[in-house]
Amino acid sequence: MKMKRAVLLWMALCLIAAPALAAPSISELEQPRPVEINTEALSEELAGDTVYTSRALAAQYDGAMASVIALAEQTFAETGTNGHTIAQRIPSVQQIFAQMQTGETEQASGIDLSRLRQLTYLQDFKRQSTGWRIVPDEANGQAIELAIGGSEVVKSGQKEDFVILQVDPETGRFTCLPMKDYDPETGTFVVEFPGFGPYMITQILE
Repeated sequence: MKMKRAVLLWMALCLIAAPALAAPSISELEQPRPVEINTEALSEELAGDTVYTSRALAAQYDGAMASVIALAEQTFAETGTNGHTIAQRIPSVQQIFAQMQTGETEQASGIDLSRLRQLTYLQDFKRQSTGWRIVPDEANGQAIELAIGGSEVVKSGQKEDFVILQVDPETGRFTCLPMKDYDPETGTFVVEFPGFGPYMITQILE
């Protein structure tokens, strides 16, 4: 009888621990990711620097953009590492971007924000030399193809599962971008960005 109780207790502990192991932690979302720039359309100053991507800071923005960044963080602030959430306190992707306008692009026209699940905070592209975000005009008005280092939250999927939402802080418009390439083993992906605005990785829900 004691052996049976011990086995049942062990099984119960395993079931409780499983969601905790499966859910990404806050520290995982904070980790900087290396960026490889596949274009020459950059300012001379930026071309000589190393670029990475990490959590956008609301203090570096004004108005609606700062509010969007804060809402994106509220999602994870109210989520425990065991995967349990308090649904009424967590804004949806649709609510997070409600203050922004949708950019007129082919990708954006077919995306229903209510079907997207947030996977990351808003992320900024930053200079390795200073740690500060890169301003949009550093790309000289041209699209930039960027390969972003892997993360646990985007492993083991298909590139069609993900949508990147990028905001132009100057115009207040956001654009829905597909992944051009994706490595499911490492989570590294390639996207053609219209500029260096903050972005969020989302996943399409079935």
